[in-house]
Amino acid sequence: MISRFLQDTINNIFYNLENNLLNKYRKKTIKYSPIFIIGAPRTGSTILYQYITNYLNVSYINNLMAYFYKNLFLFSIVSQKFWGNKPHNCFRSLHGNSYGLNAPHECGNFWYRWLPDDKHFIDFNEISYDSKEEIDTIVTAITNRFNKPLVFKNLNAGQRLRLIKEIFPDSIFIYIKRDPVYTSQSILQSRERIHNDRTKWWSIMPKEYNELQKLDYHEQIVKQVYFLQKQIEQDLNYFNDHNYITVWYNKFCKNPRKYINLIYRKLLQKNGYNVDYISYKIKNDLKSRNTRKVDIHTFKKLESIVNKLEW
Repeated sequence: MISRFLQDTINNIFYNLENNLLNKYRKKTIKYSPIFIIGAPRTGSTILYQYITNYLNVSYINNLMAYFYKNLFLFSIVSQKFWGNKPHNCFRSLHGNSYGLNAPHECGNFWYRWLPDDKHFIDFNEISYDSKEEIDTIVTAITNRFNKPLVFKNLNAGQRLRLIKEIFPDSIFIYIKRDPVYTSQSILQSRERIHNDRTKWWSIMPKEYNELQKLDYHEQIVKQVYFLQKQIEQDLNYFNDHNYITVWYNKFCKNPRKYINLIYRKLLQKNGYNVDYISYKIKNDLKSRNTRKVDIHTFKKLESIVNKLEW
């Protein structure tokens, strides 16, 4: 584990070098628009991210790069020197955090360089032109340097589709969904593990956050999932139908090989992305976690609230 002081020191030392390297890519056209994995928390996005980055030859932010998020382009080159195109073979995680320096990372700190960390829904023009240019330059540099698309799994992105449309209008989205009863149950469990308190908010805030704060925690959690998904589904209308695909967690678990192939054929090839497989030996033995794990009274209450909403 690298200390925060050392992390900040290295980031500051290499900041000017990073900018000099990026000068080559400023104002360049991106070869492949980025790919975003989006959805509500606890829907299986991490295992989907791990599979995509392990079996398809795409770029992604690994744990090493995430330590040095202010020098993402520089450390993408360092990572390539260390690992090349080898699969990371990491399929374990805790609350979205994978294990190993080459394992995929959400890297929220990259986005928080320009975006607020106390508000997750971002509309079209809520950040400056210069900030959009900086994001575009870094993503374009990594994409064009390695001639392959950059995959992001940062679920806040699902509440930023309007901003993403402004910066990368041809982005591709993989929208993962899960039965909302089990998603809500898993969020409740995360609240207990992280805060030791079912009533304390955890993870992404929809734009209705302030109103949700007034609700009983059962209803609050279910409606957190509900409004996050409604925002995603509303804002995906700003993109062409062939730019996104919906994956259901339980179906993915039953046959992950099928869905990696589906993403490859129907999403990437269809959009002209020059992506190949790193390995064809795709693990096909995922176990769904769609089972009751809380007391029956709590589960039934979540289920009742879910059934009253129009999903």
